[in-house]
Amino acid sequence: MPFSLRIIGTWGHLRLSAWGRLSILAPSLSTRASLGDFPHVAVNAAVGGRSRLGRRVLLGAGAVVINGVSVCDDVLIGAGSTVVADILKPGTYVGSPARRIR
Repeated sequence: MPFSLRIIGTWGHLRLSAWGRLSILAPSLSTRASLGDFPHVAVNAAVGGRSRLGRRVLLGAGAVVINGVSVCDDVLIGAGSTVVADILKPGTYVGSPARRIR
């Protein structure tokens, strides 16, 4: 499958370590983040430097993943949530700090 990157909104400088297939990104993705296949980063969501998002990760509007945090595959992070530690188990995470609800 060919790689594609869809950018939503206006960007300044963008440097990613790696991004997966069919990436859908809105501002503010930090530099040096690594994305798996099929991620969705909604508007006003932020991914810190050296963070890693696995395959099929969805970050809701205004969600934040701090620097150096890894998120495993198949995770939904709710709008406005803050991820402050690695997420090792698939599921839905909400709150600040983000906690698994299902």
